[in-house]
Amino acid sequence: MYGKGLRALSLATTVVLTGAFALVFFYAPNDADQGFIQKIFYVHVPMAIVALCGFIAGGVMAIAHLRTRAQKWDMRSYVAIHLSLILGVGVLEATNADVRRGSTLYEVKTVTRGWNSSDLRQCLTYAAMLYSAGDRLWRVALVNPRAGRTITLSLAEIAVGAGADSASALLNDLVYRMVELNVSA
Repeated sequence: MYGKGLRALSLATTVVLTGAFALVFFYAPNDADQGFIQKIFYVHVPMAIVALCGFIAGGVMAIAHLRTRAQKWDMRSYVAIHLSLILGVGVLEATNADVRRGSTLYEVKTVTRGWNSSDLRQCLTYAAMLYSAGDRLWRVALVNPRAGRTITLSLAEIAVGAGADSASALLNDLVYRMVELNVSA
């Protein structure tokens, strides 16, 4: 019905993935700063690499379709691109900042442009989501290793600049607005 060796490949894949997850959760030590939550990188990074490879393969297959006009290359490109979208975007739905250390939330931006308001809004969105879950932060930081720049702002400073009475009032308002708009993590 299907290709030869598919059953054996499926079983081998199951065994290898089970072994890899066992190593991640039971053997690899917890990170000193982030603890257990850092282990999500053992899942997300390989998925991102596979998604990137899928996009590249989809592009190569699209070129093959343009050169040969064979429908099989068009369908293969379509499938590769859509599988990559599911792996690279669909599964990684939760919203999390890049790093959290103590009461500071760090967002890493490796862009050539300077900071803009969307960067700060992103940090405030993360802070509001954490606040709504009962977690308290005192500062947010934007880091650009490419430009060698870092800016750290206290939530109290941001609240004053936004015209709020306090950081709690600002975050309460943001949570209310996100719930009103039906925004979720």
